[in-house]
Amino acid sequence: TLEHHSNILPWKETGVEFVRIPNNKQGHLDQNILKEQLIHYRDEARKSIICTFSAASNVTGIQADVNHISELVHDYGGWIFWDYAAAAPYVHIDMNPSIKAAKDAVFISTHKFVGGPGTPGLLIAKKQLFSNRVPTDCGGGTVN
Repeated sequence: TLEHHSNILPWKETGVEFVRIPNNKQGHLDQNILKEQLIHYRDEARKSIICTFSAASNVTGIQADVNHISELVHDYGGWIFWDYAAAAPYVHIDMNPSIKAAKDAVFISTHKFVGGPGTPGLLIAKKQLFSNRVPTDCGGGTVN
């Protein structure tokens, strides 16, 4: 795939089993291979399926069919996370176009917007992704 390194490296650092889904001849995510992988990992049943893809390529500008891919991932019991770093300034982001097409989490790099470098990124995620109501670290490091 044409995934940005910022959407690949953190997952590799966690030690999870990482599977890349290639693009098809048109430059889009190969949904047939995605479906094959979803079936494979769903049938293993002991693993959580987390799919994370770029909503648009920062190289080619090709936009993913985020709603259809989200539906496909949910059909096989997976979570779908979208990296909107390249797309967010240019597209409407609908977290809940339908129940099946809902996005479980969206990442946005605000440095692509007015404000530029140094602005913080955003994570928008569904409440059910969080199992602990108490933060792991408190105070932001400024209070002892």
